[in-house]
Amino acid sequence: MRWVWMGVLFTASASAADVEMDHQMRALGATGVPINGELSVVIRLFGSAGGSDLLFDDTFTNVSFENGYASVRLGTNPADPLDAAVFQSVSGVWLEVQVGGSVLGVRQSLVSAPFAAVAGSVVGGTVSASGITLTGSGELVLGQSSSTTCSTAGALVWDPVDAGVKVCDGTEFVQLGGSTLLTVVGSPLGRTWSDGGLALSCEQYRRPNSDLNVYVGSTGDGEYRIDPDGPGGSDPWTAYCDMATDGGGWTVVHAVNGADGQQPLVSNTEVGGDPDSYEQYNVSRAKKMGLSAISNDTLFLRRDGRWLRMNRPAFDSTLATSNIDREWSGVTLTARNGATTTTAVAGYTNFNITHGGDYGVNSAAFDHHSGSYRHLNSGCAPQYLYSYSSVQGDGDAGYDVNTALGDWTVTVGCDSAEGGSLVFRTGMR
Repeated sequence: MRWVWMGVLFTASASAADVEMDHQMRALGATGVPINGELSVVIRLFGSAGGSDLLFDDTFTNVSFENGYASVRLGTNPADPLDAAVFQSVSGVWLEVQVGGSVLGVRQSLVSAPFAAVAGSVVGGTVSASGITLTGSGELVLGQSSSTTCSTAGALVWDPVDAGVKVCDGTEFVQLGGSTLLTVVGSPLGRTWSDGGLALSCEQYRRPNSDLNVYVGSTGDGEYRIDPDGPGGSDPWTAYCDMATDGGGWTVVHAVNGADGQQPLVSNTEVGGDPDSYEQYNVSRAKKMGLSAISNDTLFLRRDGRWLRMNRPAFDSTLATSNIDREWSGVTLTARNGATTTTAVAGYTNFNITHGGDYGVNSAAFDHHSGSYRHLNSGCAPQYLYSYSSVQGDGDAGYDVNTALGDWTVTVGCDSAEGGSLVFRTGMR
């Protein structure tokens, strides 16, 4: 008689410590003809390929073979259950099959399937262990609950309401460490932390520097209360936050829609339009300087979503100083599509700007060729951002792009009209 290995399947039994194992097989006669009829079958499990270290055996009478096929289930005898510990206590398990009084072939090594009874994923059940270690990219995902009551001390849950991990003390879930996590909540003057505290900037709401603060709750673009120099300094104020573009965290300080009569980037005049709709918007020089002191980047964002990021704040502490002219070379610029340069020049001035030139970002140095638009180069070139108006010298020139970087494309080579073609807003983080 010949024996053909078909496979082993596992199912869980009623007891957490016991398992059941399905063994499927096929038996052929000496001439290769499949066996039909009823035969007795004995299944034995050993701890080695050839030793006498029997771990478990089960005898089945009157097993029906059809066209040589048959199957049996180990562990169904209540008086002789198959203990899951069989697969924990040895380095391997070998299966031996006896049909009709004859042992068929050599023992077969059981591979991963039966060992899943004691290791792997437990769905809807529990794991009993002295410790659980996650390595590599493993993740521990906790159940979610908004309930405050519990009965199993030490149980952990993720509470989506309080946005924190809680542990059961036997009666109720309490915040780990005894401290309540602070989330973002709405208020009449703008969003704050849930305890009424304020972040220094939109970036600090977006990426808090405290383990007790989490950016969940009333999140997204909109108005937030910020205090750039912290408690005890200048008064806090309500800022517009862009929490999505290029990772978010941008505190918006200026916006224009290209119409005549709008405030330049260096202006001290506050305008309270809606920057999300690219209405005219501007904050004071003091606010711009306060944000510049705690920021590392500046974003110029067009209404169509294209942007240009600069690796420094838009201003410094001299913005409010009379007749100031500030320029920085070696500036890194990055466009939305990833195009970049590390040799840009940027700068601002608050004098000689009657026809524009208050703010500029170039691929080369400023030439200062005119006393009417200090940071506007001759022919507006090669400028990634410029302001210019030859029509009227009233200090409110519009903005345009003369030189492209990636998808930060040219608007007008050198626009001398009173309004600009560039509709954009400026933020820092």
